[in-house]
Formats: sequence, structure tokens, C-alpha cells
Amino acid sequence: AAQALQIGLVHTVAPLAELDAALDQTVAALLAAGPQAQRELKQLFGRLSSSPSGPVSTEVRELCAQTIARLRGSDEAREGFAAFLDKRPPAWIAKP
Repeated sequence: AAQALQIGLVHTVAPLAELDAALDQTVAALLAAGPQAQRELKQLFGRLSSSPSGPVSTEVRELCAQTIARLRGSDEAREGFAAFLDKRPPAWIAKP
């Protein structure tokens, strides 16, 4: 597990006794992020080369910049920024 973390195969390693808490924390972080932004970034990652080595091409840089700019100007982003400034959860977070 430590080696998997070191080489980037996993993002988190937790002892078995703390596994449920670590999972809950990861799920909460995913649910707190904008769903449309996550959807588009997953699509972006799918379009990028799977090769981790070598320089980043101009095309990849441009595609990433355009995607990020579009997402930051979206209604979802405006809601996220407003929620942060208002110290409230964003609209996509389910109310208890």
C-alpha cells in the first residue's frame, strides 16, 4: 500500500480500522465539488494521452486552458463561488 501511494497508483492509504472514515471523507469531498465540472474534467482526462512522460504539448495545454476557463465561467462555478463567500453549501449539496 505504501508503495502504491508513493508511485501515485492510489491517493490515500488508511489502516483497516480507519478505512470507513477515509472512504467517507473521500466521498464527501467528491460530493462537495461541482457535478458538471467533475463530469467535464473526467471527459478531458479521457481525451488526454495516457503517457505520463514527456513534455506537455501545446494542444494539450490549450485544451486544458479552454476547459478550465469555460468551467470557471459557468453558472455552477458562480454558484460555488457565491456559496463560498456566503459561507453556505452550494446548491448541489443535498440538504438534510
